[in-house]
Amino acid sequence: MPFSVPMVWREPTNHEECYFCSCNLRSFNSKNKHLIKYPDVASVTKPIPVVSANLLPTPPVMIDECEEEPTFEEASFNEDFIAYDCDTTPQLIDQAALNDLIRDLDLSKEKAELLGSRLQERNLLQTGTTTYWYRFCEK
Repeated sequence: MPFSVPMVWREPTNHEECYFCSCNLRSFNSKNKHLIKYPDVASVTKPIPVVSANLLPTPPVMIDECEEEPTFEEASFNEDFIAYDCDTTPQLIDQAALNDLIRDLDLSKEKAELLGSRLQERNLLQTGTTTYWYRFCEK
């Protein structure tokens, strides 16, 4: 059966609106699956079948919470707020940051040297940051 509007599942706001949790599917099999009662919950838009080829219903307008315009009130000064820079230029990695990264990722000597050389190929290391000494370090 063709549908003009497909079934749409939105994220439920609470457990009672969960479509899949509300369906009791115990003791059903392929012979009696047509007896399953599916709930009507607000988080699901049921499909609309095509009535005729010439007359297609218009899909319902979806109201999404994300599309609302944010309202900004007068912001108060907060000393704990840290404004992060939205700069999209690459941040070059220095020797200390590279060492911390390698230690945090628990890389072997070979993998540490490979990471360093790949970062150096892409010019992501600061001047003076070296990768060759990972060959000699003990794990």
